[in-house]
This record gives sequence, structure tokens and C-alpha cells, in this order.
Amino acid sequence: MLTEVRVATLSDLAYVDHLQRIEANGIDSVGFIPWSRYEKDAMIGWIHLIFDNDEPTGFVYATHNWHGVTRIQQIVVQEDARRAERATALVSAAVRQNDWLV
Repeated sequence: MLTEVRVATLSDLAYVDHLQRIEANGIDSVGFIPWSRYEKDAMIGWIHLIFDNDEPTGFVYATHNWHGVTRIQQIVVQEDARRAERATALVSAAVRQNDWLV
């Protein structure tokens, strides 16, 4: 299986929104983030997707500040793709080299 993490494009946001809505209805739900925020932050590279065999299986939305802090706002991996270190790969891609992770 080929796994790749890459920065989300605006065309990837439909998948991000879809996966966020599925997880928002679960027991361990993620919080709501407006579509306009996803659009703005995708354009500056703050959303990453993980792909397995060219199919998206999860995303991380992480923000950065000028004090060297990366804050994970949302991280979601499809239920059928969990337990294979995908979340770890997403966090590693989102964190800048010299940042603190919050």
C-alpha cells in the first residue's frame, strides 16, 4: 500500500468537509469549523491530507503562530484506515521543524 501525505488543495475540501461531518456525529466528535475557514487556511497550507493508493483516508488541520507553536485544530482518519500510524504521519507533516506542538 502506497501512503502519501500532501497539502490540501481547494478541491480536496469537499472530502475534508464530508469526513468532518461524519465524525461530528460520533461519540468522540470533532468540533465544527466553518467552510470559509477551511478555504482560507487550505490556501496557506495548513490542511494536510493522507492518501492510501491515491484515495484520501484522513486529514489534519493545524494552525501556526509567530511564537513557534503548532496547534492541532482537527485530525480525523477514516474508521477503516485507523491503527496504521496515519495520524502520526499527519501530525509529522503538519508540525514545522522548530515549533512546539500543542
